[in-house]
Amino acid sequence: MTNVVIDIECFRHRNYEWIVKEIAVYGDYLDSMTFQPTQPFNTLPEKVQKAYLWLTNNFHGLDWNSGDYSYKRLPFFVESIKLRYTNFVFFAKGFEISVFLSKLFERQFIDLDDLRCPGLNQLSDCGSQCVKNSTAHSLSNHCARKKAHTFGIWLEKYSLKHGEFEGTVIEGLNNFSLND
Repeated sequence: MTNVVIDIECFRHRNYEWIVKEIAVYGDYLDSMTFQPTQPFNTLPEKVQKAYLWLTNNFHGLDWNSGDYSYKRLPFFVESIKLRYTNFVFFAKGFEISVFLSKLFERQFIDLDDLRCPGLNQLSDCGSQCVKNSTAHSLSNHCARKKAHTFGIWLEKYSLKHGEFEGTVIEGLNNFSLND
């Protein structure tokens, strides 16, 4: 396999800065990490606290205070993925996530939407288990591990039908600049 699918679950912070809570990678194996908060919950403005509680209770089920690794480990995880998958093509689902991950990884991500990848609810469950035991997180479609795995399986099937992503298409994408 020469493709890698990466997905994230985040909180949006000041100036629309994304705080990654969960990142998952589907390449030659499935891996994911959850990150501890960048600052204590009680130091956030009240309006932000309410928004984050709503996201936790109604959207992705990830608590602001949860996480297995210090947020300072995120750059090391990113670097290890870049080194492991040096010659792979990187994919993500959705324009905003693709742009964010392109900046974070300093390499081009292809948006699976451009390949007409269906939404998660339209694809068969791949049986991937979420790493967090939160019922809301495990049952939602907002688990990065479940999404990376499901979209990765879809991409494998797409690649078998349409061929691998090689040649001039990828060369053009590798020259992509986030500033264009």
